[in-house]
Amino acid sequence: MRRRAHLALAAAAAGAALACLSATAGAAPPPGPLLSCPELLQCGVVEVPLDHAAPASGTLRLVVSRLPARSGRPSRGALLYLSGGPGQAGIARQSADLMVRLRALSGNREIVALDVRGTGRSGALSCPALDGEASAGELAAAAAACAGTIGPARRLYTTDQVVEDLDVVRRRLGVERWAVGGTSYGTYVAARYARAHPERVDRLLLDSIVPEAGDGADRADTVAAAPRVLGALAPGLEGDVRRLERILARRAVPGLAVNRAGVATAAGLGGPREPGALLGALLLGDLDARARAAFPAAVRMALAGDATLLRRLAEPGGGGTAQPTRLSTAAFLAARCADTPVP
Repeated sequence: MRRRAHLALAAAAAGAALACLSATAGAAPPPGPLLSCPELLQCGVVEVPLDHAAPASGTLRLVVSRLPARSGRPSRGALLYLSGGPGQAGIARQSADLMVRLRALSGNREIVALDVRGTGRSGALSCPALDGEASAGELAAAAAACAGTIGPARRLYTTDQVVEDLDVVRRRLGVERWAVGGTSYGTYVAARYARAHPERVDRLLLDSIVPEAGDGADRADTVAAAPRVLGALAPGLEGDVRRLERILARRAVPGLAVNRAGVATAAGLGGPREPGALLGALLLGDLDARARAAFPAAVRMALAGDATLLRRLAEPGGGGTAQPTRLSTAAFLAARCADTPVP
């Protein structure tokens, strides 16, 4: 679903797996005030129940944006478009550009996007130890600490709750039926919404589909696909990765880490206390073309005894390309641990 797959495993190891909740739609709240918004969009706030199974338990404020259909032309209705994640905010300059393109491609539909609960300006969950530069070996403790910081409310940041949030938004916008689409995790939410509210879905638009069954915390499908991907990246890379994985399982490979001030310090990579670093660096390439291009060289440098480049790729933001929208790792874990089968 998203980068840093080892985070989900760390959370499971730390006992942070959460139970999904069944949900039912809550009463429609009053519309919220307009907010600052990317150019061309209209933004506002919609209040939703914190827990759709217990609407009296409190509310959350979700920031919703809409791009109206172009005036002077017939509108084909509304299209809700969901970003990836879990944990990725949906409203940003880049998503505004996407909404304009979607309006044209959809034959002049009104386009709706939002920061789902726990992301962006919709009460983003924040655990600095997870969003910072924690090593793979530190992630289990950081995930456990994050669960304690958020407290019992973490069980309410699940896809089931998001699905019911979307139907509250639909009602507040006065939409009878809409097209629902998304990218990556957004396709997972869209399919779940269509199953829960089929009478409210005009059609589905899915890009980079995540199966409704999910991919499992052990990422078995991802691991099975790795040889094909490695073969496409560079000749002989699969064998190099297998050799390096055996080395990293036994001991750390020396290297350097450079902090934001430009100061370099000795920092090895791998060893029994830091599992998953190699897989994390490979998965980053799914989202970052420069990280993908650098991966073969990073592997061969590490085999030669220098893990500096590989460490850079394995760390958050290490590929050098900013993500289109900020990811809340805490929201990522809350949803993943609830939605994903854990071995």
